[in-house]
Amino acid sequence: MSKFEAATMLVGGGWPVAAQSSLVKEFAKLIEAQCRAIAAADTAVLSPMLAKNLVWILGPSGSSLNRGQLLAAVGQRQSPQTRFEVDSVHVRRAGAAVS
Repeated sequence: MSKFEAATMLVGGGWPVAAQSSLVKEFAKLIEAQCRAIAAADTAVLSPMLAKNLVWILGPSGSSLNRGQLLAAVGQRQSPQTRFEVDSVHVRRAGAAVS
């Protein structure tokens, strides 16, 4: 079983606790949807979720894939099917953006 760990990011800047909680839940849903698409080798579902300038870092090696390389790798169905577990999600504000 593979384990997907979302990058730990903290919310700051005086956001109300309810807004932080809502943001974390929404971000977790997005990550889980990406994981389901990857596990199912469903590039049609995954593709619109990814930024055109995506850089995907592979945890163990630290090597990186661009969007096209990631989609090509995802399209190769694995047996047994890859499983992901999201164990935590933390969000932080970076200027006007959320990362």
